[in-house]
Amino acid sequence: MSEHKRQVSGINKLKGLPATMAFMLVFFYALELSFSGWQLFKGVDGDLLIKWGSNFGPNTLLEREYWRLFSYGLLHSSIVHMAVNFYALIEFGPLALAALGRTKFIFIYILSGVVGGLTSILFNPTGNSVGASASIYGIVAAFIVVSWLRREKAVAGQRLRKPELIMLLVFLLYSFLLGFTSDFMDNSAHIGGFLSGALAALILTIKHRSQGLSFRFNLAAALALASIAPVMAEIDTRRMENNPKVDNYLLRSEGKRLVKEKKYLHGIDKLNEALKILPDDTNTLLARSEALLELDLFQAALRDLNQILQRDKTNKGALARRAIVYHNLNQWENSVADLDQAIKLDSGQALLYNNRAWMRLPAYKEGDNLNLAMADAEKAIKLSPHLFTAYDTRATINIMKGDYEKATQDLMECLKQDDCRAAANFHLAIIDFVKGNPKEGEKKLALANKLNYQPDQFELNFCRQELGLKGLSNTRLTKENTEGEKSAKTER
Repeated sequence: MSEHKRQVSGINKLKGLPATMAFMLVFFYALELSFSGWQLFKGVDGDLLIKWGSNFGPNTLLEREYWRLFSYGLLHSSIVHMAVNFYALIEFGPLALAALGRTKFIFIYILSGVVGGLTSILFNPTGNSVGASASIYGIVAAFIVVSWLRREKAVAGQRLRKPELIMLLVFLLYSFLLGFTSDFMDNSAHIGGFLSGALAALILTIKHRSQGLSFRFNLAAALALASIAPVMAEIDTRRMENNPKVDNYLLRSEGKRLVKEKKYLHGIDKLNEALKILPDDTNTLLARSEALLELDLFQAALRDLNQILQRDKTNKGALARRAIVYHNLNQWENSVADLDQAIKLDSGQALLYNNRAWMRLPAYKEGDNLNLAMADAEKAIKLSPHLFTAYDTRATINIMKGDYEKATQDLMECLKQDDCRAAANFHLAIIDFVKGNPKEGEKKLALANKLNYQPDQFELNFCRQELGLKGLSNTRLTKENTEGEKSAKTER
């Protein structure tokens, strides 16, 4: 058998480990999708990634959750992110494994991931990082070092050929560019993984006179290389102490937790403290605007959102939130205008279309607003068939159009989802009253009331003015129109 055939045969025998690792990435990404509604081409939610084990400085080091330095390499922010790393392991993993050997391959893979994660925290203490890229950069760097220094005979691998070099360069460039486009992967991790992999390969592939000497040297070298991690962790931890960004984040997190628990005033106090540290922090201003919105302090929420948008007119979160504020201030044209801009920035976000459909409805008598709202609701459902609130929106439009059969079909879908059950019962009650079934209508209104549904003012106006339902029930859902009456404040 020729030398080339022996090399290929050796690579084929070793293919199993990189392939297994690659399919592990697919498995974990499938788990992520299962918890995020199987939206294949949408980025995975950052809070979910933190919960699952992303590399997040305050948790990784300040909370001493060091296991995140290992788990973050199994998670990915998008299908493209995962696919690139899957390809790299399948394409280059066997070559690196043949060049390095199983033990060195595994050691460098793990070391590069840990060092890359710590490098990420060093340069961005509050960044949220996921992906196997740091580890893959490490083994790619090790393979390049071994091949370029022609140590392949000592480690039973094969030399890097021109086509492989081109593919490697393309992979490295593409991964580096991805680092600029994703909030959950970063080039500092790539660089840390690459440098640590190259250093490990330089040390661990030195030729020795005997096998015993080689084992002792490599063991000492591995321990020395592994000691990089605790040293970097200590440096990172000290850098995070008394760091304004970190202090702001911790206060903001506490404030958001309190707001989620509906302790709005306490949450706002924490968010105010965070803003004293970083007065223009976008995430903190967004969080405070949410709490202010829940307290019906619309003008205060508007000031926070305007502050964000004065600096960044393309902030989709602020635009979507300001649209809700305008909706509550009965400024439907401004509300729709903000959503127009948000949709231009992200035309694939179903919730934006649904919200724009709903916010056209206060002006249901004007122009073609009902048909435009229907088009938006249809688009939202097409983009996200499991966005049940869009079915409620479409049902409301059909009630306004007088198509109660189609409305009922959509509302029966909404009853399957806890978050939509209150609104669905309210709208089904309207249909019952219109069809002359007051007893059924009363039952559904009572259930909607129990579930704390607060109809928007335009809904009550429509029921009174267009349907003649002035005495729907003696519940607070149908109280007379007053200047201070609340309307729905949360995103639909």
